[in-house]
Amino acid sequence: MFGKNAAEDFLHEIPTLPETEFCIYGTVHAHPEHADALEKAYEQTTRIALTEPGCVYYCLTRDEQEPHIFYFFERYRGRKAFEEHVVGPFQEEIQRYILGVKAKFGRAILPAPESK
Repeated sequence: MFGKNAAEDFLHEIPTLPETEFCIYGTVHAHPEHADALEKAYEQTTRIALTEPGCVYYCLTRDEQEPHIFYFFERYRGRKAFEEHVVGPFQEEIQRYILGVKAKFGRAILPAPESK
C-alpha cells in the first residue's frame, strides 16, 4: 500500500500560491474504513465547488483497484479562490477521513491565441 516512509511524501503545508490562475492535482489516501464516507463528502464538495466563482475546474475520481485512494485535479482563478474553497462546509469532515494528501501545484497552460 505505502512505502516505509509514505507519510513523508504527504503534503504537510500549502506552498505560497500565485495570485493568478493555477492548478492543483494529486492523490488523497483515505483511511480504508472511511473511504465510502469520504466519497459521499466529495460528492457534496464537488457540487459546491462547481458553483464557486473562483473555481475553473474541479474533478475527483476513486481508484477501482485501491478504493481508499482518490485522485483530484482542480483549477482556480488564484490564491483567494483556493483559500475560499478550503474553508468550505465539508472540509473539516473530509480531514477526519484522510491519512494524507500528495499534491502538486502548477501553472495552467492556456490556449494559444487564434492565428489570423
